[in-house]
Amino acid sequence: ENGLYMIQSDGLINSSKTGLDASSGVYDFENMHAYIGSSNLVIVNEGRELTGVDAFRDVISGGWYYDYVKYVYDRGIMTGMNGRYFGVAENLKRAQFATIIYRIAGSPEVKYEPVFWDVPDGTFYTSAAIWAQMNDIITGYTSDGSFGGGDDITREQMATIMFRYAQHCGYDTSQRGDISMYPDATNVSGFASEAMQWASAIGLIKGDNGMLNPQGSASRVHCAAIITRFMEFYKL
Repeated sequence: ENGLYMIQSDGLINSSKTGLDASSGVYDFENMHAYIGSSNLVIVNEGRELTGVDAFRDVISGGWYYDYVKYVYDRGIMTGMNGRYFGVAENLKRAQFATIIYRIAGSPEVKYEPVFWDVPDGTFYTSAAIWAQMNDIITGYTSDGSFGGGDDITREQMATIMFRYAQHCGYDTSQRGDISMYPDATNVSGFASEAMQWASAIGLIKGDNGMLNPQGSASRVHCAAIITRFMEFYKL
């Protein structure tokens, strides 16, 4: 354009040259670029324009998560952080997960009510948070009545929310798995025990390096995997 090509910058690699330097922060695909005159470049090959999930520069075709990301993206359940970045390794936030469940439910129209003091009108997750609270799917933190939309969602919170959603929809949630086989099963919070047993039984949660890791956070691609398994199990 205007006699220039935009070229993508390399990321800063670590001293062992095995990957990006984690201390330099997340690589910014949108801003780490430069421009060079077209007369100084020779085109050796022209690639096709990537569309759909393939347009995300951090989603690798053939990666273990690729089919899961494609499943949720093609159905409009999960979108990217922007048009070129899905956020594969980023932790999922409570606000994002509420929005995902809300989309699965068909995004029903709701009227704004101040059900959580930290959920104002007009945010991307406002309707999702209100709908989830009204249907007893997400009750928020009992300690202060907040929603905590910016907090990383934990694995046991995710299981609990999906369990409540399945019950809300009238699905069969009688399945129970034996989670005592996991060394950290006693770390599961009381509110999440039944949900974690159910999630284990139907294959939503398959352990994290041999552990349940109930208070551990979940990445966006792990969420994509769990949502896909949920929808396939209930044939949605």
